[in-house]
Amino acid sequence: MKKLLLLLICVPFIGAGQIYLGNNQSICEGDSAQLIATYAPGTSINSTGSPILITECDPGAPDLLEIQNVSALPVDVTGWRVIISNNYTNINIANPNEQILSGTMVPGATQYWTDNSTTNYWGSNMMWNPGAYPSFTTWIMLLDNNNNVMDVFVGNWLSTDIDSSAIVTTVGTISLAGHWNGDGIDQTNIGTSLQSFSRIGNEDNDDASDFTILSTSSAITNTGLNLPFSGGGATWYDVNSGQMIGVGDTLYYSPTQSTFIAGVITDSTGQTYSDTMYVEVLNTNISTTGFSLCNGSVVLTAPSSFSTYSWSNGASTNSVLTVNTPGTY
Repeated sequence: MKKLLLLLICVPFIGAGQIYLGNNQSICEGDSAQLIATYAPGTSINSTGSPILITECDPGAPDLLEIQNVSALPVDVTGWRVIISNNYTNINIANPNEQILSGTMVPGATQYWTDNSTTNYWGSNMMWNPGAYPSFTTWIMLLDNNNNVMDVFVGNWLSTDIDSSAIVTTVGTISLAGHWNGDGIDQTNIGTSLQSFSRIGNEDNDDASDFTILSTSSAITNTGLNLPFSGGGATWYDVNSGQMIGVGDTLYYSPTQSTFIAGVITDSTGQTYSDTMYVEVLNTNISTTGFSLCNGSVVLTAPSSFSTYSWSNGASTNSVLTVNTPGTY
């Protein structure tokens, strides 16, 4: 409970009553709990979104990319990673260097990298350039700590290229399909120096409309980017670990031990609300003093005409079952 209190204390102006996570759940170890957030009538919440987004891409010299926490909540980005393209004509080739994140990004915080070896160095050349398709192309991919694709940026690649992509990364083969709509942003008109495709607005549409061309402004919020974004669905946390485990109205999660789960939302006014539930993970290898239903049905054999079996269900009273015929219960 101390971890739960610490998590909620870290979220400013948190309220209750607008989000409901439902009853506590019990699952067998290795199974998944389905987490569903429902909202009070009139609550303005978007159904999808990531709290961390790609907010700038400068394909000039030096090349640069920026990410930012666009939500109203701090986000633990430990284990998140940024991956970029490394070939103008083959969409499936990724740069051998990846940025693996750690720590917490507070609301509005940014991180950026360039291929200038003296400033926030990516670790190698970022193979991007202004110009037309098919001579020049770009993509950026942001993954969470479970290797889910949270955001992408695409420059020049056609929708057919995106839909058929199968990018080889250090964490497996990943497609951009379903994470970007339409063709990539036209890189023909951007300048060769200190101009970026810069995110604007107050929502993520996963297409070229999210960006415009502005002067590069790494480490500060872009002109025209209105923070925090409202909604984005519920942001889910495993209270035991303190890790964010996903974003959205529905989520499947497989904890390895019993834990509280917190769901947090932000409404259109910037007010945050939360609810919690408990997921009990049942041991599939319970001791010889009892049985685990995770291993399948338990056969109860009555040595005489009938027997009465009692077991604890975690409530204040025991459940009782009377067995008067052979069989499985």
